[in-house]
Amino acid sequence: MTKLEVTREGIHQEWDVCSDCLAILLGEVEGEKSETLCARCGLTFIQLKRTRRLGCPECYATFATWILNRARYSGWPLSYDVPLPDFLKVSSEGHARTEHLLRLQAELLTAVEGEQFERAAEIRDEIRALQEADQ
Repeated sequence: MTKLEVTREGIHQEWDVCSDCLAILLGEVEGEKSETLCARCGLTFIQLKRTRRLGCPECYATFATWILNRARYSGWPLSYDVPLPDFLKVSSEGHARTEHLLRLQAELLTAVEGEQFERAAEIRDEIRALQEADQ
């Protein structure tokens, strides 16, 4: 167990977290290693962590776990404000698939936080199946 101390908006909280939960909080979960990069625009995980800016709509799916962790736990601003050329725009089908993947990632985090590990495993398997189908 690791002691985690967070002060946010003047409120100090302390938690004892296991190494798996700490990895989730820090964004070091499977698939979010430093060599991860977006297949569409080539943005690397290291660049994303440094700039906190996404390169294209596909980055949302590629770095979904990290994005959700940061949005939930740190409040870091993430922005996408660069106009895309037409060939980089995601179709409505691709957008729906990305939205579904992001929803599943959020459900996975909720299931883990609620200690619903069987449900978390089901969601994890569904996410993997979707990611494999996209490749």
